[in-house]
Amino acid sequence: MLFTFATIKDKSSYTSSPVRDKRVLSPLPTGQPSPIANQRGIALIAAISILAVMSVLGLILMSSSTTEIQLSGHFRNGLESFYTADRAITYVYRNGISTTTNVVDLYNDQDTTVSPAVLYRDRIAVGSGALEPSQYSANSDDRNSVLYIGTSPPPVGSGMDVNYFVARNYAISVVGIAPATAPNPSRTALRSQTSIIVPK
Repeated sequence: MLFTFATIKDKSSYTSSPVRDKRVLSPLPTGQPSPIANQRGIALIAAISILAVMSVLGLILMSSSTTEIQLSGHFRNGLESFYTADRAITYVYRNGISTTTNVVDLYNDQDTTVSPAVLYRDRIAVGSGALEPSQYSANSDDRNSVLYIGTSPPPVGSGMDVNYFVARNYAISVVGIAPATAPNPSRTALRSQTSIIVPK
């Protein structure tokens, strides 16, 4: 039980003797809370602390989600650029694009086997992927090109008689990008070599 000091007057105060104060301990009035037991405001502090912790956790989760979305986007763009480059090589294989005198520029030349003629790059583009803009140069830039290397005997195992057939060898270089309109797209460069067996 807590006690407080109270001042009372001595009975002698009614006489001519000097007044003397005596301090005695008396209990606190009933119903008055103890200053030590007073916890008003603790709920507010606890609520603010919990809110701060939850806010930090929310920011961490948002940052993690944003990173995952960016990674999946980069992965998708990388696949699209690869598929575009692979489609260009497949297009060359299937359509027999070949020459023995010059280079076929897949970005700037036209496919004249169809009417009206269409740029190779427009026939190769798929989804958001496209060929990387290029201008063929024998000394500095061989992107998106089909280059005639020369002739050789048919490969062993092809079943072609070397006396009647010859292999024309080509080097294919393509660069796919995705998305094509992005300022900094994903980029995939592929190179391949193929031979077309023709009669002598």
